[in-house]
Amino acid sequence: MSVGRVFAKLTLTQLLGNLIGGLLTWFYFRFVDFTAPQFQARISRSEIVFFVVAFGILISAGILFGSHWSRPLSGPVPASAPDAELVRRRAIMVPYVFAALSFAGWIGAGFSWGVLYPVIWGFFTPASSLRSIFGITCVAGTVTAALVFFAVEHQWRTVLPAFFPGGDLSEVSGVLRLRVRTRLLVIFVMLSVIPLSLLGVLAYTRAAALPGVDPAAAPQIVENMLAFIVFIVAVGTLAAIGLSLYVAGSVAGPLGQLRTAMRDVEQGDLDTSCPVVTNDEIGAVTEGFNRMVGGLREREFLKETFGKYVSREIRDEILAGRVSLEGQAQEVTILFADLRDFTPWVEATSPREVVRDLNAYFAEMDQAIRAHRGLVLQFIGDEIEAAFGAAPRSRCAGASPRGTTPGSEPARCRSATASGSTRARSSPATSAAPSGTRTRSSATR
Repeated sequence: MSVGRVFAKLTLTQLLGNLIGGLLTWFYFRFVDFTAPQFQARISRSEIVFFVVAFGILISAGILFGSHWSRPLSGPVPASAPDAELVRRRAIMVPYVFAALSFAGWIGAGFSWGVLYPVIWGFFTPASSLRSIFGITCVAGTVTAALVFFAVEHQWRTVLPAFFPGGDLSEVSGVLRLRVRTRLLVIFVMLSVIPLSLLGVLAYTRAAALPGVDPAAAPQIVENMLAFIVFIVAVGTLAAIGLSLYVAGSVAGPLGQLRTAMRDVEQGDLDTSCPVVTNDEIGAVTEGFNRMVGGLREREFLKETFGKYVSREIRDEILAGRVSLEGQAQEVTILFADLRDFTPWVEATSPREVVRDLNAYFAEMDQAIRAHRGLVLQFIGDEIEAAFGAAPRSRCAGASPRGTTPGSEPARCRSATASGSTRARSSPATSAAPSGTRTRSSATR
């Protein structure tokens, strides 16, 4: 998905979140809070116009500022670009900026409906205005901004890895880091502390108002308290479900991707990688996993490359550190084997057939030499150079064929002396050499 399309979805998410929050807040002060001046007042056309105009101004200001701020994020830029660091920082800060714009809009809403609206309609009092500002900005604004943050973060993670091909989010400085502990603490405060505090404070204020009111109005206060409790429980439940789903996904999603990547590595797939979508502890673990897989991939590449110059056994011994690079003196038997009349046969055979038959011959000889615990040292033209008696000890450690006595060396691990001829599978290469292959063997220390 393109970055522009994702930003359009983020803007729509922010718009819908703030609109729903604004409607619920208006409904609360209009039909639930009987202490509000506008409680159960007739809804006029001018009030609807004020709501639409004020909401449109606040949202438009947020969209304009957000569009200007996100202009460098039109797409990933090369690491060598002059504004690459700026783009990387802003890519990480996208959820924070959207949440900050939402909360700034709620600050403006607190002023508009807590001060400007009562002044225009003529029922302004400092106490009621402060109460409205607190309810609009501190309660509704905080919950809505938190929902916008987690919703934007969830959607932005689909394109965030494009700005960090190497997954190095932790190396970007000058950005906020929402730790997992802080994330869970925010959810705890939103889902438990704020609703319970509101229920306790507002229930106490209504209960305290009962002794001084007319007995005929007491049932209405109790009925309003029941409506208030139902409203808080319903809205709090919906907010709790939304926040819980987003926060659980923000933690479980990256962990699930990391678990899948670990399973791929366990099955031998070293080309896998896990996208890094956050700069918290989970992101740091994911970056470490990718570095580990990169190290394994480099080690495997070096291992395969090294194995093209020495035998696999010697390669494994050297990489394991069991062989000194200064060399070792051992008594071994050297085998030199080449094809008789190789040059006339090559002159009379097409190059494709020569390569094919030499490969088959070398494969057969390599298997025969390995079967006798020999090591192929090199191939030179049609010649094979091999050594017997220099096999690494690890190859002989577990070999104990039946018939050997304790303390005696297994037959497969003894130095084998090459015979005067080498058997090979019948092929054009060997049939062109009617006398078979010539071998030369010698013992060296």
